[in-house]
Amino acid sequence: PGRAGARLITVTEGGDAVVHAAPCDPAAASPGFGADAAVDRIVEEWTESVRWKAMGHAAAARAGAGGAVLALGGKGQGNDLALYDVETQQLAFKAKPPTLNWIGYRAPPWVSALQFMPGSDCKRVLLGTGEHALRLYDVRTDKRAVMDLSVGEAVITSL
Repeated sequence: PGRAGARLITVTEGGDAVVHAAPCDPAAASPGFGADAAVDRIVEEWTESVRWKAMGHAAAARAGAGGAVLALGGKGQGNDLALYDVETQQLAFKAKPPTLNWIGYRAPPWVSALQFMPGSDCKRVLLGTGEHALRLYDVRTDKRAVMDLSVGEAVITSL
């Protein structure tokens, strides 16, 4: 209640990030879940408020901090984790790829799932890959993953 509108952020496979907005009417709220919850009713059509090219070959996206931060990951060179400030559409963080393995090879990135760590104020991001790896990034400390863990043998699709 009390919000002026709702916001929805979408990302296409081609890497276009789009912010959609719709006015809400707190007086027309419909019942929500829980004792004091109510969901503002959207009273008009969604409109596109801003669009920008964020990343080529985007494969996973996650909005955090009430839609103020957008995390993206993709497939192919240069498409590791990227964080954007949604208000300015500016790149706030770009991860470096993992180091070369023991035979001198670095697999092209394939980010398949993203999740902001609870309580981290969008500063720590857990990333799942198509190569069954989990990587934890802490944007305050390093551009490379602070944890890299192989998990099972399948693509990680949800975190």
